[in-house]
Amino acid sequence: MSLDEDEVQQFSRQTIAAVAETTYSQCEIFARDLEAFARHAKRTTVSADDVKLVARRSTALSTYIQNKSEELNQEKKNTGRGKVKTLRRAETKDFRHKQPCKTLRLGPTCK
Repeated sequence: MSLDEDEVQQFSRQTIAAVAETTYSQCEIFARDLEAFARHAKRTTVSADDVKLVARRSTALSTYIQNKSEELNQEKKNTGRGKVKTLRRAETKDFRHKQPCKTLRLGPTCK
C-alpha cells in the first residue's frame, strides 16, 4: 500500500489506541533490555553498543542505527570532539541554572 503526499488516510480510535499501546509496550521492553545489557556489563549507563544490541531484532532498525552511529563517529572525527565531558555537581555551581544539575554535559544543552 502506498500513499500519495496529498492523500489522507483515516484510522479509527480503536486502531490508534492499539498502535499506541503496542508502541508503549515495545518501548518498555527496549528499556528493560537496555538496562539489562548495561547491568550485565557492570555499567550504570546505557551505551550506544547496548542500543545496537536491542536494535538487532529488526533489520531495518539495526541498519538505521548502525548508519547513524557511523555518521556520529565521523562527525566526531571531523570536528575533533571526543567524549563529552561530564562535570560533578560541585563543579557546576558557577553555571547559572534555575536548579542545580546533578551532572552537566558540556555541549549545546544541559538537561
